[in-house]
Order: sequence, then structure tokens, then C-alpha cells
Amino acid sequence: MKLSVNLGAWNSVFAVPSFIVDKHLGLCGPVALKTLLIILRHGGECVDTGEIAAALGQTDADIQEAVHYWVEVGVLSRDDTALYPAAQKPASAAPSELTSIEIPDKVIKPVSSNVSVITSAQVKPSAAEAAKRACENPEIQFLLSESQNRLGRLLTPSDTSTLCYLYDWAGLPVDIILMVLEFCRRVGKPHMRFIEKEAIRWADRGIDTHEKADQYMNEQTAYYEIEGQVKSAFGIYNRNLSAKEKEYIARWTNEYHFDIRMIKLAYERAVDRTSKLSFPYINSILKSWHEKGFTDPAQAAGETGPAPSGGKSTSFDLEEFERSVATSVPKLDK
Repeated sequence: MKLSVNLGAWNSVFAVPSFIVDKHLGLCGPVALKTLLIILRHGGECVDTGEIAAALGQTDADIQEAVHYWVEVGVLSRDDTALYPAAQKPASAAPSELTSIEIPDKVIKPVSSNVSVITSAQVKPSAAEAAKRACENPEIQFLLSESQNRLGRLLTPSDTSTLCYLYDWAGLPVDIILMVLEFCRRVGKPHMRFIEKEAIRWADRGIDTHEKADQYMNEQTAYYEIEGQVKSAFGIYNRNLSAKEKEYIARWTNEYHFDIRMIKLAYERAVDRTSKLSFPYINSILKSWHEKGFTDPAQAAGETGPAPSGGKSTSFDLEEFERSVATSVPKLDK
């Protein structure tokens, strides 16, 4: 008697090596992963890269790059006619044209205190090199895995390349890089380009301990919050602040120690006088209040407050001062 078992969709299955999931799932890009699955699905058959490209909606060059990725990280090997599992390539097959990847020792400290030196050295590894480094170094593998969790998305090949660069060449420890990610997420800019710039800024400033990182993160988070409040109070919604405008805000908060209430009051006073937004004019008002020792809106609104140091009179005509500023706006003090 003959029997048959119908397993439905399970009648047709193909094997995927476990280490692909364990080590490469978070490293390779979507196109590379899909390409490998199609190759494995058609094991023993001849599959044209153009057919894979058509099936995935990619170009033939994209598929060639995906195949190159798997060859370069040691998953597949190839000769002129076929692909093989890297560990099972026939001895008679022609050697791969690819040479081994040489990775320099990890730099413990930034190349220089000058950020431009770090960024101008174009040594960022390729996605395949980054994946190879992750397979060889548990710290990098943990960095990539944890970064993926922190960002709440799969890393792109470019992401893995950048993170590997920050570890190997910018010299930042894994825990500090993760703190950079957390900071960027906290301020609403969890994009790899911003993360890279911020991480290099940390390296340049020598932020290499949890204590230094915590202090910097708290200061910068507070600044980003006040920056957002200023933009909202000033009605700035459709553009970013200029570097000069950011300098003004930093002065108002860090040097004058004014909160958003005082800044908003100065803005309203400036608009009442000039009918327009002017950061230099607002700065002049806040500078005057700071010199008079005003600390809250009630003092500024009523023009009362403690005498400035040196016993100078507080009877200075603020309105006259503002009128003179309107005709000759001073530059930001250095």
C-alpha cells in the first residue's frame, strides 16, 4: 500500500543556514537578504541576476552588489560560472578574485582634536567590511544589535558602515556611541547623518565617560527644548534657525539665564516697537534687562528691579534706548 503525506506549503521548503539569521540578519540590507533567499530557493539551478532584479524590482547592478556582499563576508564563494557555499567550494574551482580585507587596529583615541581631520579621512568601511568586522568582533556585533533596538528599525548597510567607522576610526567606546544614539533620539533627530556628526563632536570634545556624557546630554537637551520653545514663541515654523540665531538663544539662556517667559516678553516688546522679528533687537532688550538685574517678567514689565553693580542708577530710559537700537542695531558681542 502506498501512502502520501500532504504538508501543504511545507511540501516545498529550502534550507537557510542558521548563522545567516544569527549573525547577518541585522547587518545586510533588504536587497542582499532577498537576493540570498532567491539564490537558496533555486539551489542547483541556474538563476540569472537579471531575473532576480526583475523579481525584486531592482537593477542588475543592485543584485550584482548583493551577491558581492555575500561573497565578501564569506557566506558564498564563486568562480566564473557558479556560486558555492564558502566552506564547500571545490578545490578545482578558480580562486576568487577578491582579496582578504585588512582592518586596522581599533583607534583608542580620536585621530585629532580637530573634527575636520576625522571627517576628511575617508576610511569609512563598506557594508561588507562592516559586516565582516561584526562577525569578528563581539563588541561591534553588540553595538549594531543594540543600535537597531534603540532606533526601532532595521539598520541599512550605510548605517552599519557608519557605526563601525565610529567605533574603529573615531575611537568611541560602544557604550558612548549608544549614549549618542539615545541623545539623538531624545532630541528628535535619530537619523544616522545627525548621529554621525554628533558622535564626532563628542569625540572632538573628549566626551568618553558616562559622567561627561550625562552632563553634556543634560545641557544640550535643555538647549534643544528652549530652542523649540523660542521658535514656537517667535512663530518660526517653516525654517531652521541660523547659526547666528542659535548663538543669541545660547546667550539668553546660558549667560543671561533667562527662561522662555522673559524671552517671549522681549519678543513682544520688540514687535510692538518695530512690527517685525529681529533677533539683534530682542538681544538688546534682554541685555538691558540682564544688566539691570531683572529676573522675572513682572520686573521687566514694570521697569523695576535691583540696581546694577557699581551703584549706577536704574533710571535709564529703556524706551529711548530701544528707539536708538531700532535705528542702529548692534552686532552680537563676542
